Amino acid sequence: MYSAAPDRDHAFGLVFLGTMFVGMLAIHLRYSKKRKVPLKGADVARKLGLKFNPAGQENLVDRYSFINRMRYGKKRHARNVLGGFYRKQRVTVFELRYEASGIDKYSPADYYSFYLLELPRSFPETTIYKEGLVSKLYQATGHSDIDFESYEFSRKFRVRGKNPRFAYDFCNARMIEYLIGNTDLGIEIDRNVLCISFNKPLRFEEVEHNLDRLLAIRSRMPDYLFES
Repeated sequence: MYSAAPDRDHAFGLVFLGTMFVGMLAIHLRYSKKRKVPLKGADVARKLGLKFNPAGQENLVDRYSFINRMRYGKKRHARNVLGGFYRKQRVTVFELRYEASGIDKYSPADYYSFYLLELPRSFPETTIYKEGLVSKLYQATGHSDIDFESYEFSRKFRVRGKNPRFAYDFCNARMIEYLIGNTDLGIEIDRNVLCISFNKPLRFEEVEHNLDRLLAIRSRMPDYLFES
């Protein structure tokens, strides 16, 4: 006589395996979702030993107004500020929100993210930005670049400054090699501040990496620049 028990056992086994698969899939999706949650400023600050102020500081824009990119647009406001000592260097990180100025009445909001490091002495204004249309137009109006022997570096970056001698000292062989491998960086040195900036909102998951790059630039400044 034919018995249905094996079929029932087989069906039960399939149901059991299916239930286990669905459960494991749900756990995996829940874990994946947790991993994709963006980092929070307070968590990043705690990890790096910095202070965090999401509302920003009223005087921050004025304090660093000598930085060229800080003067873009209008109605500028700094927020998501992280500050303190990172690897024994005083740093400030923040996002600048501003309204893009143009011929249109509608001015959409735009962003920059800034990473600043305080230096023990002041230096003449020097800017290092990657080549682009704005750089070419700037040069066409009579503003000359500082030329370097490295063709690759000169092709990727435009260096301008009030003191060419300092620009050459700053853009030494080690610095040039590093910048060629990090062409997304925009650099300004002015007074006692070394700054890198990006034309995008601040992303907390990038803060540690960019602070490390800021310190890598600082470490490539020759010691004799700081001798009195």
